[in-house]
Order: sequence, then structure tokens, then C-alpha cells
Amino acid sequence: MIADQGGLSRPSGPRSQPTPIAENRRWPIVCPNPMRRFCSNCTLARDRAGSRGESVIIGKVSGLFRYPFKSMLGEAIDRTRVDGSGFANDRRFALVDIATGKIASAKLPHKWGRLVELHACCEGPAVAVVFPDGAKIVVGDQILDERLSSFLGRDVKVIDQRRDGMALDRADPEALADDIHAIETSATLLPISQAAPLGGFFDFAPIHIIPSASLARVRDISQSGQSDVARFRPNIVIDCDDQPAFAENGWTGATLHVGEVAFGVITPTPRCAIPTLAHGELTADTRLISRLGALNRVDIFDMGKLACLGVYASVTSPGDITIGDEVSLIRP
Repeated sequence: MIADQGGLSRPSGPRSQPTPIAENRRWPIVCPNPMRRFCSNCTLARDRAGSRGESVIIGKVSGLFRYPFKSMLGEAIDRTRVDGSGFANDRRFALVDIATGKIASAKLPHKWGRLVELHACCEGPAVAVVFPDGAKIVVGDQILDERLSSFLGRDVKVIDQRRDGMALDRADPEALADDIHAIETSATLLPISQAAPLGGFFDFAPIHIIPSASLARVRDISQSGQSDVARFRPNIVIDCDDQPAFAENGWTGATLHVGEVAFGVITPTPRCAIPTLAHGELTADTRLISRLGALNRVDIFDMGKLACLGVYASVTSPGDITIGDEVSLIRP
């Protein structure tokens, strides 16, 4: 066996040839048939969410998170301003692979998995990157590109402006269950931020929301048995334990009112390989997405049935959000 990053190991010996990168996959902004995306608990979820057009309180905000750099660890916050581009300072920066022009993302772990060993944090108006050895370098320092390139083993550059057509490579997380850092894996070229027209380096939409009941169900199947919120990188965690797990599958097309802000729910969130990687004290859990898929698999546009947790949303009315704010749901 050959040791790999994150304490994993992979078998030695001959390997098959790499599978070519798949053609681009584009997610439509509007779900063509949202009513077919209810989970197995949809009847109970609808009963508890009220009838169409009715505003029903479903819980309170228990967690707020921002990730100033794409694919790096982020930080918990108590309050934030939210506008059409999402949380203030969320996904504000990204790394671009100089050789390919693609966005660096830990969704392709053998190339970019070490990104989740880095921590990005806000220090006043500035953003800093903290390395595992404790070194902290502020964005704008000329040494940052060099230090990141050395750490990642590829030439990269920090960017803060998103160009049209930017994309990243997304590996199939379930194909990596035996070896999360496998080189011989197919990957889909995924255009970023298709539901985030106002900027930012998002996978799809500017807001990601997870209910606590769904997180608790994932905790039950996780290798660590711990709360794995850090693995799934939400912006908002809603404390709504009286809802069934994965009730959010039935929120597509609904409006969520959170504090002063209104969000339009677009689609359940398909999970990538990032949650299977080690995150700080959380060890790698290479089969986590496969186990999640056994519980909750949803049709996502033209991508087929994928393991999902949480929902993507857009911002329909800006404002401020604070821990403890009430959350209400209006079904379409």
C-alpha cells in the first residue's frame, strides 16, 4: 500500500489509463419540474410546512458560516449582511490553475484536496490565508501566490474577479469511495456560479442552507459519529428538529424568510467529494457520500439521481441575518 494525503492509503501496482474529462454539464437556473423533487417524507414535510402560500415558522438560525476562499476552510460568524451576491466576503477569492485556467477546487481531490488544509479568515476588510504551520499571509502580499503554489504542488494565482465561462473539475465522489485521492478517475467540467449572476466563486448559487434534522441524520451514518457541519460547508444551518430529515427536498420553489432576508430555494444540493476529506479534527470518511446516497438520492437537472443534503438558494430580498433569527417557509 502507498500512503496518501489525509492518512489514506491506496493499493500499489499497475493502474488503468485515466478516463477523459467528461463534457460540460450545465445546470438550468429554473427547475423544469420542481414538484417531482419531494423526498420520501414529503407528505409529512408538507403538512408541517403548511399549505401553499401560507407562511409557517419552521425554526431558527443556529449557524452562520462564510468561506472567503473557494474550497478552503471558513469561519463561523454571528451576523452578516446578505445581498444578491450572498454573504459579505463569502467565496470572494479563488485560485486559478495557471496551466489550465480552471478554478482550483477540492472536488478533484488528487489534485486539489490539500485546499481544505488551509483556513481563510477575515481580518477587518482584509482576508488572510492560514497555513497548517501557523503562517498567516494576507491577500495582496506578493508572496501568497508563491507560497500557495509550493503548498499545492501546482502553479496557482489568487483571483477576485470571475470571468465568464470559468469552470472546475468535479470528480464523482462515489467512484472515489475506495481511494479518495485516485488519479484514474473521470471528472465533469462544471461551469461555476450559474445561479450567481452578481459575482463570487460559487459552485452554483450564492446561498447554501442545511436543516439541523438532516445534519443529525448524516451524523448517524458518519464514520466519526460527530456533527459534520464543517464537511458540508453551508452558509446557514436552521434549527428545525421537528421537521423530518431531508424535508428540504420539498422546498424547491419555496421562499424562506430569515431575519430581514428572503431566499428563493432553487434545488437540493448534490454532494461532491469534499465532505469525504479530512477537515481539521474530522478524519476522512471516504464512503460518506455513498451512505448519504442510500438515504437521500434526488434527480438533479440532467445529472441523474445524486446524493443530496441541503438546498441551494438565491437572495430575493437583501438585509441582515443574525444567529437566533426566526425562519419561515412559504410554499409555492
